Amino acid sequence: MEDYGFFQSWAAVFCAIIGTITWRIAGVVLASRIPADGPVMGWVNTMAYAMVSAVLLRIGNHRPRSPPDRAWRRIIGNVH
Repeated sequence: MEDYGFFQSWAAVFCAIIGTITWRIAGVVLASRIPADGPVMGWVNTMAYAMVSAVLLRIGNHRPRSPPDRAWRRIIGNVH
């Protein structure tokens, strides 16, 4: 597999910027048409809190893995 070149890297960054701007504009347009106290915004708010909570839970529960000990590596065949 080839590495990306200079042009392809900047093209990917440009596409990411365009995609982000497009969804932000769509969000502003749609949010201005939805009542703030309605059930749709309540659902959106609930999902946003749920996603933030899930990410914080994953960060808080992250424990770095220690490398497997010699006996385990022998079992899986990595020690000669």
